[in-house]
Amino acid sequence: MALLTGEPRAANLVTVVPSVILEADLNEFSQVIARHPLLLLNITRMLITRRKQDAARHIAPRDAADVAALIISRQSERLAERVVAAARAATPRNVKVINLVDACFGADVITVETVSSVLTAIDDLAASGVTVVTVVYPDQADLRAVVRYVDRIVFLGDDCDGHALLEGFKATRCPVDLFPINDHGDGRPAASSNIRIFRAAMPGDTGGDIEWIGRHLARTKIGLALGAGGAKGFAHVGALEVLQEAGYSVDYVAGSSIGAIVGTLLASGLAADEIDRELRQIWSLEHVEKLAALSPEGFSAGLQGVLHTLEQRVDNRSISKLSVPLTIMAADLESRQAVPLRDWPVHEALRAALSVPGLAPPYRCGSQRLVDGICLVPVPTLAVREMGADIVVSVDLLAKETLATWPASITERAVPFRKNGGNVSPVVETLMMLQGDTSARNAALGDIMLAPRFAPSSWRDFHLADLFRDAGREAMKAGLPALGRLAKPNEVTIPVGATKD
Repeated sequence: MALLTGEPRAANLVTVVPSVILEADLNEFSQVIARHPLLLLNITRMLITRRKQDAARHIAPRDAADVAALIISRQSERLAERVVAAARAATPRNVKVINLVDACFGADVITVETVSSVLTAIDDLAASGVTVVTVVYPDQADLRAVVRYVDRIVFLGDDCDGHALLEGFKATRCPVDLFPINDHGDGRPAASSNIRIFRAAMPGDTGGDIEWIGRHLARTKIGLALGAGGAKGFAHVGALEVLQEAGYSVDYVAGSSIGAIVGTLLASGLAADEIDRELRQIWSLEHVEKLAALSPEGFSAGLQGVLHTLEQRVDNRSISKLSVPLTIMAADLESRQAVPLRDWPVHEALRAALSVPGLAPPYRCGSQRLVDGICLVPVPTLAVREMGADIVVSVDLLAKETLATWPASITERAVPFRKNGGNVSPVVETLMMLQGDTSARNAALGDIMLAPRFAPSSWRDFHLADLFRDAGREAMKAGLPALGRLAKPNEVTIPVGATKD
């Protein structure tokens, strides 16, 4: 049909019939084209269109269409309505719904009855670069034909329905995410590497669950990659302040060195202002003076004080039990590879992630000797992406572009910390200097890259906490327009009692 019309898949025929593949040599093909010149014209048009589409996806992948199948149980129709509403509230992209169920999804809905109509509608909508959500029941006729035509699958419904579909999902190549609404808690593992089961999203009786699943469907989940940088880590707090003030939620966080500390506090459920207060207590003058003393004994004593204070804040929980998914980055001296820590006790992971080579002994775990993540991954951008973030905001504290001096209006306010004694640590300063380029490359892998601008300062200048925080605020303010083109802030409240019109 495409050869006759010149439009790629302008019509679809889904059936099972005996078929024969005909192979023509160049001479036979030339004879066919001579008799039917329209075929050559249409083949040329199709190839040109395909090349243009491939080029567009390569240059600007976020402009390409995103096609998802939302498979729902009948008892989850109302929940699906709210999730789709949350998805529309989370993205600046147009969300078009192809509806094969009895639920009501408001505007921008195409109601179809046959699978051929679904495939045609997907083709038509995909050309416009929108987000296409095809809503179907698990027992829908020709479900397999639909799921083969999409980029990803999201199941929202009864756990038994999801279990029944697992075998079929194994054969698909696209990602499959299951949100059981009445999980029976039998601990079944995911059936395949392409399948994830989100057990925490129970029946959706809270707005937070609905908004999160909506962001998942819209592919607007935000992750933070917080870089290494000592006292300059207060810039992470400033960036987070602006992000929260703008109405954005953080769905994933990963951190190296000081970024691991800020990330841990964020993952523990603290807001930016609370993290700021905690950091000032953690990095007390006593701890900072020991860290800056240049002897391994002094650094280790200061590090133990910091870790003890942190352990009291997080109650020695496992990373996997924190409120926000967290990755703490370390580096293994044995394998010479980065090690993302995700299931460790928090205090052990931080002990490994803050062991600066030359100043603190490596943290031993089996055959591994773990040290500060700055050695290999100063900004853990890829770790956040691997966790599931759709949009990554990376913060590089080691950027080369700096201010000549701090603005006078800011310097006048710089009084929270007294200048600590001791010499500047050549070990830490050298490590940061050597890793500057690596930090920039790591951060460049994010969707929004922040590089706060600092005047001349050191990793141990905790007395400049306010200045570092303000630099982070300015960097995040500059990044908000770009973020707004990828995701909307959480301004729309999805009513818990939403009903069909």
